[in-house]
Amino acid sequence: MTVIDGHNLYFALDRVDDDDFEGGLEKLIDDLRVYLRRGRYLLVLDGTGGGDSRGHEKNLNEHLRLIYSGASMSADDWIQRWSLRMSLPQWELVTADVRLYDSIRTKGLKRLEPVAWYREVRRKSRKTEEHTSPRSRRENFLQGGKKKFGSTDEWLD
Repeated sequence: MTVIDGHNLYFALDRVDDDDFEGGLEKLIDDLRVYLRRGRYLLVLDGTGGGDSRGHEKNLNEHLRLIYSGASMSADDWIQRWSLRMSLPQWELVTADVRLYDSIRTKGLKRLEPVAWYREVRRKSRKTEEHTSPRSRRENFLQGGKKKFGSTDEWLD
């Protein structure tokens, strides 16, 4: 399980456009919806997202769930409460907020630096697209259907 501190990721990526903050945030959400096709992710954002003042949640795909913390609670508070409630033996937190990480640090928690994490997710997504394109399937067929050595995820595909 990976929990993403959404606004922290957005600002770390320096995608801030003062004229269209909400549009830039929506673009990031759309990108994550496309990139995150394996595993389980929670994308936690501050505020209501235009919905219920208590916050709301929705699935963006089978691997990614979007959570708005609500008007009375920050995303950091939501993440802290979630971590106490879930008590997972291992999970990851994508954030540059060291204070948040320190406040919930447990033995099984790993903090991932947002920019490096995002680059890796984008790289893996592009690699997957290349392997599933019609051209790559044709090239694979012409090579006798033999798979090149790769990761377990590539073999499972």
